[in-house]
Amino acid sequence: MNSIQTSTTSSWRFLGPVFAAGLLHVFIIQVYLVTKGGDHSALVCASEQKIGNGPLQAIHRGFEHPGFDGAFYYVIAQNPFSPDQAYIDDPCYRRSRLFFPALSWLLSGGGDAVRLLWVMPLLNLLATLGLAWFGVLLSLHFRRSHWWGFLLPIAMNVILPSMRNLTDPLSALAVIGLLSSWIMRSPIWLTIGWGIAAVLSREQNMAIVGILMAATILAKDYRRFAGLLAVCAVEACWIATLYSIYGKVPRAPATITFPLSGIAYGWTHLSNLPQTQRSFVRPAIDLSIMTAQIVVGIIAFFRGERLVRCLALAGVGLALVAGTAVYIDRFDFARILNWVPMVVWLWTVQSNRRWPIIVLAPAIWFPFFAISYRALIPIMQTWFTA
Repeated sequence: MNSIQTSTTSSWRFLGPVFAAGLLHVFIIQVYLVTKGGDHSALVCASEQKIGNGPLQAIHRGFEHPGFDGAFYYVIAQNPFSPDQAYIDDPCYRRSRLFFPALSWLLSGGGDAVRLLWVMPLLNLLATLGLAWFGVLLSLHFRRSHWWGFLLPIAMNVILPSMRNLTDPLSALAVIGLLSSWIMRSPIWLTIGWGIAAVLSREQNMAIVGILMAATILAKDYRRFAGLLAVCAVEACWIATLYSIYGKVPRAPATITFPLSGIAYGWTHLSNLPQTQRSFVRPAIDLSIMTAQIVVGIIAFFRGERLVRCLALAGVGLALVAGTAVYIDRFDFARILNWVPMVVWLWTVQSNRRWPIIVLAPAIWFPFFAISYRALIPIMQTWFTA
C-alpha cells in the first residue's frame, strides 16, 4: 500500500505543474484567438495579401504585410523536402530549421494543409508540456520543489512564439531534453536524439552541443562525445544538402553587432520601437525583464558550476552582441534570447536559490503584452452588452 501511495504522489508531482503549464498555454492562445475572430488559421500569421492562394489557400485570417515566419514553416510543412521557393522568403535558411515543419508534415499525414492548422499549434502545446515535465524532472533531481517545473516554460517564453507557429518552442524543448540527458546520464541514444532535434530546430543550438562536447571530454565520457559528434555530422550533412540545392550555406539575418549596442539602442529608442502604439511603458517593462535576466545570468557565470558557467557564457554573450534588429522588436528579443532565462533557471535549481524567481516569473507577461488590449475592448463590450 505504501508503495502505491508513493507512486501516486510521485505521479501528481509531475501532473500538477505540467497540467498547470498546459492550462496556461491554452488559455493565452485562446484569448489571443478571440482577438482574431476565433479563427485558428490566424496562428500561421500569413500575409493578408497572400492568403487564399497556393499553399495558403486554407488560411482565412491574415497578418499584416509581409506576415511572419510561421507562414514560411507552414508552407514548408506541406512538403518539407521539396526545394520549391514559392511563398518562402529565404528557403535555404528556413529549411535549415527542418525539425518543426518535418514533424508537422509527418503528424498531419503528409502535409495536409487543413490538418496542419491543428497539428502545428498542438506541437507547440506539447512543447510547453514537455518543458514543464523536464523542469519537474530536473527539479526533483536537484532536490527542489516540483513546482519549479511549471516555471521553466514560462521563463523560456515558449507561449509567445506559439502565437505565430514558430520553431522556438520545440527548439527549447530539444535543448532542455539534451541538457537533461547529459545531466542525468540518460542512455546515449536519447542524447543523440535530442541533439539532432536541437540542431535541426535552430542553428544556434550547435553552441549547446559544442559546450556539452567539451564537458564530455573533461568528464572522459568518450562514448557520449562520439554520440554528440554524430549529431554534428547530421547537421553538417543537412547543411551540405541545402548547399547542393540552393548554392549557398544557410545564414541567419545579420543580427550581431558591437557588444551592448543592441540593448542600448532598445533602451534609448523606446518611443520609436514598432508596436509601442504611442506608449513606451510596455517595451520598457519588456526590456527591464530582459535586462534583469541578463544581469542574473552574469552572476550565474561567476557563481555557477562549470556547465552553468559555459551555458551562461553562450547565453549572455549572445544577448550582449545581439543587434538592433533583435532589440527593436519586443516580440523578437523576448523569444530569441531564451538561453538567458534557461541558464538562470538551471542555476537556481542547482544551487538551491530562490531569489532569481524575481527575474524569471515576470516573463509570464510577455505573451499577455503581445495581445493588444485595444483589440479586446470591443469584444468585452459585446460580452457585457449581450
